[in-house]
Amino acid sequence: MATPSVKKRAVIYARYSSDMQKATSIDGQLLLCRKVAARNDLDVVGEFVDAAKSGLTEDARDGYQLLLNGVRKHDFDVIIVEHFDRLSRDPATIQRLKQVLEFNRVELMDQKGVYATATDISIASLYNTIYKPQLADKVRRGHDNAVNNGRIPGSYAYGYRPKPGAPGERMIDESEAKIVRRIFIEYASGRSTRDIAADLTREGVLSPGATRHRNKAGRTIWNHQCITGGRHGRGIIGNELYIGEIHWNVRS
Repeated sequence: MATPSVKKRAVIYARYSSDMQKATSIDGQLLLCRKVAARNDLDVVGEFVDAAKSGLTEDARDGYQLLLNGVRKHDFDVIIVEHFDRLSRDPATIQRLKQVLEFNRVELMDQKGVYATATDISIASLYNTIYKPQLADKVRRGHDNAVNNGRIPGSYAYGYRPKPGAPGERMIDESEAKIVRRIFIEYASGRSTRDIAADLTREGVLSPGATRHRNKAGRTIWNHQCITGGRHGRGIIGNELYIGEIHWNVRS
């Protein structure tokens, strides 16, 4: 009597890169990859997600780090992604990832249901090498055009909201503007950003991440780095927009 074959264990990884994309992108990727798994008789045992995270980073992606941990612990046999660039847009990273997968005997599959070869990864890396500078040029051009037409490039800052009927323009959100003024006043008086963040959290004030997506049931936990801006100093107190200056194309 023949021994029944054991299904390979698969996980799905999904990511979208910024606030300019929609969270529904994640749902679409997961649905697509589940169908790929079903067609290839794979048993999906987990899903890893990174929302609004760049493919050029590794450490900042919690879902990606959990995925790597699973690879090293041999928790699954196959990783399914919509495209290889969901895992990384950095050529060196994706080549290194392929080596880690091969060492741990974990296979990689895209939406076509084809297992990736070293050649596939090399081609994806080459494409990303070409794609990144082209994308950067397009983003810079779009920002320049927005500023030239009197609009603010990029996502809108805390204290502002989109102007109805005027795509790309902003208007002051009075409820958030009160919090911005409060932060500046308290910081100028000598209070630490940690204490300010703790008070806002205790009072249940919606954090910038929650209000940006208009998620009224969203997070009310304030991290002091959203005020200081961390390493880049681009938090609320370092945002020149609040003193009437518009800076763009200052980040890679």
